[in-house]
Amino acid sequence: MKATCMVCNAPYDVERDGGQVIEIDGAGHYICKRDWPGFTAGVDLQKRVQETQDSAHSEQNETKRAEARQALTDFDSTPREIVAKLDEYVIGQERAKRDVAVGLYDHHRIHQGDMEHQAAGTTADVELEKANIMLVGPSGSGKTLLARTLARSLGVPFASADATSLSPTGYTGNDVESILTAAYIDAGEDLEWAGKSVIFIDEIDKIARKSQANPSITRDVSGESVQHALLKLIEGTMAQLPLGASGRKHPDAPPEYIDTSKILFIGGGAFEGFPEIVAKKMKRQTERTMGLRANPLAVSGDPQRDYEILAEAPAEVLIESLIEYGFVPEFAGRFPIIVPLAPLTKAQMRLALTEPKNSVIKQQVELFRRDGMELVITDEALDAIVDKAVNMKTGVRALRSLVKSMTGQARYDLAGDPGVLKVVTGPETLDDPTKYVATRRTSFKPGGTLPEAV
Repeated sequence: MKATCMVCNAPYDVERDGGQVIEIDGAGHYICKRDWPGFTAGVDLQKRVQETQDSAHSEQNETKRAEARQALTDFDSTPREIVAKLDEYVIGQERAKRDVAVGLYDHHRIHQGDMEHQAAGTTADVELEKANIMLVGPSGSGKTLLARTLARSLGVPFASADATSLSPTGYTGNDVESILTAAYIDAGEDLEWAGKSVIFIDEIDKIARKSQANPSITRDVSGESVQHALLKLIEGTMAQLPLGASGRKHPDAPPEYIDTSKILFIGGGAFEGFPEIVAKKMKRQTERTMGLRANPLAVSGDPQRDYEILAEAPAEVLIESLIEYGFVPEFAGRFPIIVPLAPLTKAQMRLALTEPKNSVIKQQVELFRRDGMELVITDEALDAIVDKAVNMKTGVRALRSLVKSMTGQARYDLAGDPGVLKVVTGPETLDDPTKYVATRRTSFKPGGTLPEAV
């Protein structure tokens, strides 16, 4: 076979060069004797560079792990203090914040006790088990925001995953073990520390079985099979970490396993139609009926009515309803704490628009400020935004959409213009974003210095 040197392209001479010829894409390649020293030196240098990078990476992770362990040791926030932190970002949902805060508090206490017994070489008299949490609420009620906010107050690793991207092994999509990847990285690639994580699984209602007919004959690839695959992870098992989870693991490296028995899982979903199932089991009326017994207040699909039904239902009814909704009994039973989230009232929507640290109004004001402009959104405009958002029925997500739409034209027209001092938007900009009012600096000349505004 004809071959050329991969370094200098010299033709291969078996008597002069010896060595082995490698076939790549139908052509022969080798390294000639003249290039062996340099090639070997390059390989050695690459190895030293890789070892240095690995050492620095290990030191960074070790520092991160030490800080994380100290954070868990020092964690002393009470459930009330956790709720106070959540109040800075999440409006309303007092019951949900309370139940989640208690669950997180217990999770930290379990791991703090385990660390104390491990350091002392003793064993606890009582083995404490986790209690996974299921958040049930309409779109835009704050489930994902609640989970994101929790990450700021935890002393353990946190990860978030989307159930809609999961599939059983062998199908297109992510294997269920992939939800451990983010927790492993957040734990500084420490398997033991990753086993103390909190993992939030969003859109978990999307893996419910789509049909109750003949569930044992075939499995829904996107539903029941994913539940079975997730079941062991949530229950507690030695789960194999996916290869390449850290971006550095070699495919030929031995498999690594994470103990998920002490990982707290929080599921969240809208669960469309779930309140009707609960109401039926409680023999509550949820739809209009005909005749003299018609109840005009009992209308299916009313978010506030749905929340009241879920809030009044006992735990056993909620678990039974989850099974009827499309979850296998073993899976439903692994979420003993089911927390309903209420739809936001108009007053709460108004607060959500302006009060949280990351409110969309504060973000827009800050964006304009960075361009040297003052953004003023009138109270009438805020009220109009809330009214329109309530009619859209997508919760707080509608607020961001409306505010961005209302200020988008002003951002396009005025961004980068140093002559603009103030931008005022009223309720009319909701229908016509061009109807904003811009106040320019007095006696401003393009290209000149900025005088004081009058």
